[in-house]
Amino acid sequence: MKRFILTSLAAVALLAAPQVRAWTYADGDLLLIFRNGSQDVEFDLGSVTNFLGKTNGYTTTVTGWDPTLVASSPPAVRPIG
Repeated sequence: MKRFILTSLAAVALLAAPQVRAWTYADGDLLLIFRNGSQDVEFDLGSVTNFLGKTNGYTTTVTGWDPTLVASSPPAVRPIG
C-alpha cells in the first residue's frame, strides 16, 4: 500500500511538472506546430516581422525547424470505436 501511494504521488508530480522546451518564446515570435494527438512538435521560427510586408507571391525557405523530428514523433494512440 505504501508503494502504491508513493508511486501515485510520483505520477502526479510528473504530470504537474511543466514540459521542457528547447527554446524561449518571445512576444511576436512565429510558431510552427505539428500536432499528432497529444504529441506536439513545436518550432520557434523567430519574429513574425521576418514574414510581413512581402509582395504577393513571395516565397522563401523557412529555416529553424527539423523535419526529422516531425517524422520521428510517435503516432498518437486512438481508441477504436
